[in-house]
Amino acid sequence: MLTSLGFRLAPLSESLVLSIARLPFTEAVVLADATLRRRPGFVGSEPHDRALSLLGSLSALRRVTEVLEFASALSESPGESWSRAIMALQGLEPPVLQQEFVTDGARDRVDCWWPSCGVIGEFDGKDKYLSLGGSSRAEQWQVLNAERQREARLRSRSEVRAVVRWTWDELRHSELFAHKLELAGVPRDRGRRLRAA
Repeated sequence: MLTSLGFRLAPLSESLVLSIARLPFTEAVVLADATLRRRPGFVGSEPHDRALSLLGSLSALRRVTEVLEFASALSESPGESWSRAIMALQGLEPPVLQQEFVTDGARDRVDCWWPSCGVIGEFDGKDKYLSLGGSSRAEQWQVLNAERQREARLRSRSEVRAVVRWTWDELRHSELFAHKLELAGVPRDRGRRLRAA
């Protein structure tokens, strides 16, 4: 379809598949996770299959397939998706996503959980704290205090050995980020690193 200015508009499915084929793995995973979250039936749908047929090479098809197989609707933010992609590229054991723990009647869901080693992982974007509270100091304190209490409940559980937090700044240094998780006890097999096409 052409716009009134003569630009070609591609269907969303085509734009998505072509973008995944061209983006670096981390960015492609962010896009794929968001798509699966917002359009659960997209993969395997007729528009998806038609878009795949437009890919010009076998390597592009492999790339898109690899990303979509890795993608998860359970990643709830770009930071969580980027984190998972780096974990795979660095050979870290894949986490269980959005695991819920119930302690003293409180339900706490975590971004990442490695039951094999008892490690909880939490991506901390700025919005996690800034958007939850109001502008007053009392409201900001309530948000911070609630998060401290949540972490204390998680740490009190016998199966939890460590809680690791990270930010965008740490994700910019993927080797250091992976080392941080490894130091906390997350299994790492450098030979198992995902080789993004």
